[in-house]
Parts: sequence; structure tokens; C-alpha cells
Amino acid sequence: MRRHKRAFFAAAGCLTALVALTPAAMASSPNNPEKYDNVMTGHGIDGDGNPVRSLADAENVQNFWTPERMRQAKSLDGVLVNRDGSTETVGAAPAAAQPISSPPVVPPEMTTAGQVSDSDSPVVGRMFAQDPTSGGYLQCSASVVGGSSGNVVLTAAHCLWDPAAKVQYTNVVFAPGYHDGVAPYGLWSQRDWLWHVQWHDHNKWHYDYGYIVLFPRSDGTRIVDRVGALGFRVNEGSFENIDAMGYPALSPYDGEQQKRDNAYAEKVDFVVGAPPELDGFFERIVSDFTGGSSGGPWVAEYSTTTRVGWAQGVISFSFSGDPYQFSPYFDDETWRLYEMAGRLPLS
Repeated sequence: MRRHKRAFFAAAGCLTALVALTPAAMASSPNNPEKYDNVMTGHGIDGDGNPVRSLADAENVQNFWTPERMRQAKSLDGVLVNRDGSTETVGAAPAAAQPISSPPVVPPEMTTAGQVSDSDSPVVGRMFAQDPTSGGYLQCSASVVGGSSGNVVLTAAHCLWDPAAKVQYTNVVFAPGYHDGVAPYGLWSQRDWLWHVQWHDHNKWHYDYGYIVLFPRSDGTRIVDRVGALGFRVNEGSFENIDAMGYPALSPYDGEQQKRDNAYAEKVDFVVGAPPELDGFFERIVSDFTGGSSGGPWVAEYSTTTRVGWAQGVISFSFSGDPYQFSPYFDDETWRLYEMAGRLPLS
């Protein structure tokens, strides 16, 4: 989860990231991402800057993430700062649009000893990545949403791409059901990625959602076959109870356990003193989740029996000094990208 300062909006047009970036980071990604219908997409990248294209490449990335490196991973968070006068209208929502949804997939197994606790969901996990400039190890949260390929994972776009420095994070893996240093369902490597051009080029927080597509196992097993998937839905009403889920890693949390925070979500629109980066609609909840939870899903109708529900938001940012956590409002454009992610690669 990122926390922001107005001064950075005004002076730089974007927000300051946790990791200090060198001038070399300003170079374009070695992945040569493609722009397609207001969407950026490309392959995952390994630590040497090479596209991850084969199962052998994927295995090399998985082997990179030793338990020690996972323990060293820092939450991808922003500077803790104040609102500086920005306010929002509560209950605001875009013009009525038809709700769209895809159903959840119940996890095929939840009771195997040592896999998940009595309250954890195997479809939610930690995502690890590396900063290609500093070499530092990073971590966020993410969740399986399946898509038509059965291999799509939802996270925050800022966990994948820094629009200020033009940096794509490398060696990306997903650890579903992670707990206490254990990846009970193994590590799964990123094959492809997709996020909106408005995030890529303009740092628009309404588009702070991104999708990664994972490699299946060598026998063809998809992530959805192994752990299930959250449903996915957009264009929901103005107020709703949700469960924010993820791996907050800053005090009082340590990122080693999956956490779930039930809260009341309100639709909002920033109207006073807001910079262009906050154009668009958002949702907010009261939550004490800290850095490391970024990218975790906001889940409606979560069931402690099936361990799934419907993803309709993602942990994105908050301001220091107030209790709110924000998610982009999931709309028709969010759905369009979700469907496109299920068809990757597009060319």
C-alpha cells in the first residue's frame, strides 16, 4: 500500500516510491513492452533483463527466490505523508453501468496439513519481485482471479511498474497461501503482464491495478487447478461490506501471515485540491493495514467455508494521518483488461 504527499504531485507529477532509483533506471524497460488499445503488455523479465519465455526460464526464476531472499524482501510502499488539503465526496459513483462478473472457483483442497490455516485463503498470496536498478528484493500481495486462461493473478500496478522511473520489476513470482516463510503450493513464475497505459505513462491512481499471467506447471496444471480463484466483478453499488486481504509487513505486522480486515467500502471522488493523478472514482475503507498489503484484493461476500468470494477492488494507497485505505473503483475498463489478460499473449 502506498501513502502519498501533495507536494510530490505538484512538483513531480507522480509519487515517490520506497526504493531510491538511480538515473540508470530512467532508461526504457529491456522488455520492449507493447501498447495495444490503451493497454501495456509484455513478458516477465529475469534478473539479467531477459524475457521469461519458457518453462525452463520460469524454473530459473523460481529457484532464484531462496527462503533467505524472501525474508529480505521489503514492502513496496511510499513515503508516509499528509493529505495536504485533498478531500473527497463520499457516495459519489460513475453513471450507472451494468454489473459484470465471473464466478469464483472453490479451491480443490484446503485441509492438507501445513498448507493453509483455518482462516487463510489459498488464492491469496505474497508476490515477490526485484528492483533491477538497486537489486533490492520487494514484496506485495496478490490474488488468483483465473480469467479465461486459468492463470491470471490480480495485484496493484505499482507492484509491477514504476511510472516515474520507467522501471519494470523483475524476477516476479507468486506464492499462494504463503505463511511463515512457507510457500505451501510452491512458487509460480510470471509469464506475461498487463496494465493500463494511464498508469504506465501518467501515474493515474484510478488505474492502479495490474494483471500477471503465470506459467502453468510442466504437466499443464494451471494455478486455478491448484488453488482455485476469486470471482471478479465490476460496476458495483456505492456502499458494501468487503474483506481486505493481504500481507501487511510493517509494524505491527511482519508480512509472514495472511490477514483479513472486514470493512465498509464507500465510493468516493476527489473534488477539492486533488491533482490529475487522482482523477476518476475510488473506494475507501477504514483499515490499519500497512505496506506489504499493496495488491491484495478487496473481496465481497467472502466465505470462510469455501475461502473465496468476488474481487472488486485492490489495495492501492492511503494518506498518513488518516485511517482510510483506497482502491480504484472497478469499472468497465477494469473488466476489459481482465478479459484481455486471460487472452495473453495478444500477439
